[in-house]
Amino acid sequence: MCESVGDPHFSTWEKSAYSFQGLGVFELARVPDAPLRVHALHCRYGEFGSSNAALAFELGGIVFELYGTDLYIAGALQPRAYAQTTLDGGVVVVRARNFFEFKLGRVRIAVVVQFGLGGGDGGASAAAGYWLNVRLFAPIANVSSAELTGLCASPDGEAAARDRETALFNTSAPRFDALIALCGIEEPEPPGGCAEPGVGSCCPARPSIGESEALCAFAACDELAFARCVYDCW
Repeated sequence: MCESVGDPHFSTWEKSAYSFQGLGVFELARVPDAPLRVHALHCRYGEFGSSNAALAFELGGIVFELYGTDLYIAGALQPRAYAQTTLDGGVVVVRARNFFEFKLGRVRIAVVVQFGLGGGDGGASAAAGYWLNVRLFAPIANVSSAELTGLCASPDGEAAARDRETALFNTSAPRFDALIALCGIEEPEPPGGCAEPGVGSCCPARPSIGESEALCAFAACDELAFARCVYDCW
């Protein structure tokens, strides 16, 4: 099992635990033998954290997208009916209030939509107003295989944000653009194309905390930009 829950905390196929607060679309998992591909859209949570705001995955040759409790199958928004449905190709979809489950053979994707994250009483807030707790189950012969990629296979949480061309999401859909705008996410720089330090840039290596002048120039005195630069650069 692999899971991505909260803001977000990960447990990999190898049962390594870590946290990763990147912004943008990331590959959560790719299991060639399943076959299964899962991408997650990380949105701002609190001042420096992030959380799963949307999920896109391919199962049984069908692309599913989940924005909160809005489910899209092959680009079509589904009615909010609490039921179990079997699609062409054998994918079983179970929906019950804020819970979703997708099954095909021994592959299973379980998602719980957690609301009430608006930051009341001084607490941290999720920009989307909710987050997705995701658990993936798949038959994997070798959990250390190099063929397994994504955050579920990365014990150190290193990842580069996906661009529109490589994302599983229907990036031409208004819902995708609306969530991107709400999250304040910018398109990632091409690999190796880091801009000069400053607000909205992909920054080079972070100066040490003791180097106050360099640190201030690095982040252009903007703590939010500083946090984004740390995770957006590769």
